[in-house]
Amino acid sequence: MTTPNSKRHAPHYVAWLTALVFVMAGCAGPAATSAPTRPQASASPVTTAAGSPTASRDARASASGEPPASAPDPAPPDTSEPPRATLVGGVDGPEAGDLGTYSWDGLVSDSPWIVQRTESPVTPGARLRIRFDPRLQPRAWIARWAPIQRGEARNPRDAGSGDGGRVVVEAPVDAGPWSLQLDARFADERRAVWYWRLGVNG
Repeated sequence: MTTPNSKRHAPHYVAWLTALVFVMAGCAGPAATSAPTRPQASASPVTTAAGSPTASRDARASASGEPPASAPDPAPPDTSEPPRATLVGGVDGPEAGDLGTYSWDGLVSDSPWIVQRTESPVTPGARLRIRFDPRLQPRAWIARWAPIQRGEARNPRDAGSGDGGRVVVEAPVDAGPWSLQLDARFADERRAVWYWRLGVNG
């Protein structure tokens, strides 16, 4: 009876097993790694309604290479002649002044002191203000009071002055008819004079 020689076949079995391990390792290969990706910046653009005036104006500006135009300023008042001057503070309400001498954008008129026939009542020492168009304010002004005697202005006296700002004067405290003169100077060497006839109550 013979016993199988297991030692003779052992080296072949070990070699085959070793080769199988290497083959399996080669088939599996290294684990695949992905290259790191750089995160992309996200932007949320500001959108404007396509039909809005801003969008169409900006689109035209971009096409022409010019910056967007700003809203236009309000139109200046008509300055072809002196503006209206209104006295506020009398008993009967606002009173428009009569235009006298003026020099305005090439137009010149020379007039003596104007004394109106009718007068507006005011209380003694009342605070009176003269208003113009808010877009056309005087740069300097001088006011004078003159008592009216026999239909004429007599002995004018100072009633106040200022460099721009509000034009404010105080009514005389002496009762009777008075004439108020306002001489105002504006930009571009423009100048005009207005008159009011006021009756100070006794």
